[in-house]
Amino acid sequence: MSETVDVLIFEDDPDQAALAEVLLGTLGYTSRSLPDGAGALEAVGSLRPRLILLDIMMPGTDGLLLCRTLKSTPATSAIPVIITSGKSEAEERARAVRVGAEDFVQKPLDLERLAPPVRKALAQRPAATPVPAVRATFWGCRGLAPTPSAPGPLGQHTSCVQLESASGDHVILDGGSGIARCWESLLARKMRPREVHLLLTHYHSDHIEGLMGLELARLPGIEVKVAGPDDVDVDLADLTRTLFGAPLATPPRLLQEKAYELAARTRLEALYTLHPSTTLAFALQMDGRKVVYCPDAELGDPSNPVFRDFERKLVRFADSADLLIHDAHFTPMDYANARGQGHSAWPSVLRVAALASVRRLALFHVSRAYDEAQVKALEEAVKAALSAEGRSFECFLAREGQAVELF
Repeated sequence: MSETVDVLIFEDDPDQAALAEVLLGTLGYTSRSLPDGAGALEAVGSLRPRLILLDIMMPGTDGLLLCRTLKSTPATSAIPVIITSGKSEAEERARAVRVGAEDFVQKPLDLERLAPPVRKALAQRPAATPVPAVRATFWGCRGLAPTPSAPGPLGQHTSCVQLESASGDHVILDGGSGIARCWESLLARKMRPREVHLLLTHYHSDHIEGLMGLELARLPGIEVKVAGPDDVDVDLADLTRTLFGAPLATPPRLLQEKAYELAARTRLEALYTLHPSTTLAFALQMDGRKVVYCPDAELGDPSNPVFRDFERKLVRFADSADLLIHDAHFTPMDYANARGQGHSAWPSVLRVAALASVRRLALFHVSRAYDEAQVKALEEAVKAALSAEGRSFECFLAREGQAVELF
């Protein structure tokens, strides 16, 4: 589907669907009808309607449930919905309003009933604008500071990145101190997600410190599903119980180096990295976009067989990623004195990004020891290297509060 329409109709009765299209055409609006709610989010994303006309009784799904899904999905929540039904208006109108519909129209449809709510809804909503397939928000980008410090040029909080797809899947990567602001932003929404996946790359304190006391296990209406590496030194169920103060509704999932299905439109693949303790990188396929998150990994001299083997694996893992988020903790000079600590210098990350043909690269986890002048010098050095090497991908230093949209 490549066209856009004013009104998208979900109606299984072909006569009622045809009638709705004729009536809307009489009012001067374009429309398209679908016989059921299968693939509704994809259809809405493609056709970008200004209004949705939604029957209650359809094969495979209930229109009220579909309305609730549309209203709880960020990419579709602002689109007005009018519920139609041959059922009693006295009861169904109230139910429609409860799930977020703007109005209710009793069937059989006619111009007198349909015109006022349709005109009102479309007068209040301009043509839809494209929405990103995935939005990545950086809530924390730093590692642990050797001593308490003021916010640096890239932010103060430790690792936490939020991924949100157009179809409504929510993934939080790591639980550093940045997760508190991430969680606040979710709770402040009028329509909260009903399910959130929290993926932990490993269990060092700068990746879990924000979870202590955060009531992820007790909040009604949102189920948090936690997953992390299967580590011989850590019992993840015990860890989450301690951090959250209560067991999770769904036991945490232990991850190894393989692929997993997280949700209907989100697939996860994990890769072990060169970093102290059992540590994973994640590749997520969400709504046709690929995001690779590798916050702690050492890329060293490729003439060393250990580093060469890992680099080859990582290049395959990150192949054609729309966004690669990778550890760039050290400058080249500092890395020379920190080999074996499990972190990378930015030139090695640029090399991997080029070999993997990524579209965007976020340099992540930059040392908190670097002040504003050093960070600026680092950015200039990266910019010069990209120009000298003729790299075509976009590259930036990840900053707290920054959001990246993948269309």
